[in-house]
Amino acid sequence: MINWNLLGIEPTKDLNVIKKAYAKQLPQFHPEDDPEGYQQLRKAYEEAIEYAKDEKTNWEEPITTESAPTPITPKESWQDHFLRIFNDIEKRIDIREWQKLLDAEAIWQIEEYPKVKTFITSHVREYPNLPLEIWQLLARIFDWQETDVDLIERNILGHHQFRYTYAASQTDIDHDLFFSYRDKVAQAILANNHNSAKQLLQRAKAIFDHDPDLLKMEGLICKELHEWQQAIQAYEKCLAIDPDDMDSYGEQIDILFQMGRWNEVIEHASTFLNHYPSNGVRLLMAKALIRLNRDEEAKNEIEQILSEDQYDIEAILLAEQLKNKRSNPFSLKEIIRYSKRLLPLWRIGILLVMTILFQISISETVKEYTGYSYTDWIKNGFQSKEIIEADTMELLRETVDNQDELVNVTIEDATHTGLYETVGTIEGKEQTGFFKLSEVKDMERLLGKNALAVYVGYVDDVAVPFTLQEKVEDTSYHESKTIVLNAEWNHFPDQALTAIKDSFNAHLPPFYQEAPAFIVEDKYLQTDHLELIGDTLPFDVYIYMLINCCILCTVLAMVIKRFRIFLGW
Repeated sequence: MINWNLLGIEPTKDLNVIKKAYAKQLPQFHPEDDPEGYQQLRKAYEEAIEYAKDEKTNWEEPITTESAPTPITPKESWQDHFLRIFNDIEKRIDIREWQKLLDAEAIWQIEEYPKVKTFITSHVREYPNLPLEIWQLLARIFDWQETDVDLIERNILGHHQFRYTYAASQTDIDHDLFFSYRDKVAQAILANNHNSAKQLLQRAKAIFDHDPDLLKMEGLICKELHEWQQAIQAYEKCLAIDPDDMDSYGEQIDILFQMGRWNEVIEHASTFLNHYPSNGVRLLMAKALIRLNRDEEAKNEIEQILSEDQYDIEAILLAEQLKNKRSNPFSLKEIIRYSKRLLPLWRIGILLVMTILFQISISETVKEYTGYSYTDWIKNGFQSKEIIEADTMELLRETVDNQDELVNVTIEDATHTGLYETVGTIEGKEQTGFFKLSEVKDMERLLGKNALAVYVGYVDDVAVPFTLQEKVEDTSYHESKTIVLNAEWNHFPDQALTAIKDSFNAHLPPFYQEAPAFIVEDKYLQTDHLELIGDTLPFDVYIYMLINCCILCTVLAMVIKRFRIFLGW
């Protein structure tokens, strides 16, 4: 009588269960420490194996493939048999080969089993490209849930369930490298790193580009990157290899919907639903029918979905949308109704105009007192430009490239050049530049205001061009004078430097043999409205700003309210 209690299992004819139970009990009955116990365990094991073989009827389907499992020859060790299977990719992915190997008596000898487990476990850990069913078989035989949980988590629970037969049929490729790239593509997709996944996918395709699982991932990547046409092509290739892949067919329909190709969505969805029921595809078909104003057909599809799942929330919402759909969204009645809702927006327009006017009214004042435009002043934390005292030429040169600083400088022997910064004609085009009165385009406009007169003075005997606000006088030249000014550096207008030098050389003082060098060749100091820099802003500026903020808040509140009314919230 078989001692099932010694094996620790209930009576069974499952050879795998018997062998696993025997392997589990072996450490407790080592032949050197407990020879009698070992003999009893061995006897129970052999009797159970004999019982299973006798009781096992011939109910299994016969093997119809051309290659039957490879038997172990009398002189072949289990290691040789394992390597012969593992090094042949077609045998490696065939579970019958593994079952034959693991049924061999040599593997279940007490002195061999630990070696077998260690050898096979380390090998598949290094080369993990195996179908899921083989991983499950190995986990049961070697009891990995007790000793190698990481293998179960990574290769069984985390198995991508890819197919191996397509790549295995190719004899001239590096199978392990291809399978490795394919797994990395899947991992990158799960990590939502689609650009990296796309690069890895190209490496895998360079090895073998007719794997349907790889093509499905290519379609998914292109879909996520909104590369619709490439996604369609990838799924078409996949379906050409495996016409029964309904997942690829469904994804193709979804992409056609995203592209707005409604007729193709309906055509493909109809074909799909004839072979495979899917509420998701039927819903896409209903939406496409609505886009084409085929409302009655859409209604039938929605009713079909709700007959199968009355709680399908998306179908319920679509049915409600269809129910409330307007027959003519641009009818006169609708235009009048929505115009009434939008009519109060004229108030918002008036407030916005007021905001702009208030901002214009204080912009010039802000510029005069801070050196910044209104928006730049706010960006800089309501601070004025810093004024740098430039007592020497070295200090003045250091300020040339700093746009956030003003210069306080004393310029000696300042002489008016007879030029004004205004609008004139340069090479047939009207533009701002430095002009003599005889060249000014709009003389009446220039005479009607304080113009920017162009001067040249000296700091440490170095010429410094600058502009100064003063009334236009009917003369082209003034006597020299000393001027203290606050100014900022600006780039010369076109041909302005040439005009200054020509005018300056025409009035060169007699004690100069030649005109001295200008401080820089591309910039001049401008003093327009900078006299008040650093002074406290007038109080009315802050009053205007407060009013401006109140108006903007009112406008924002009105816009939100109108938006909610328009949508019917």
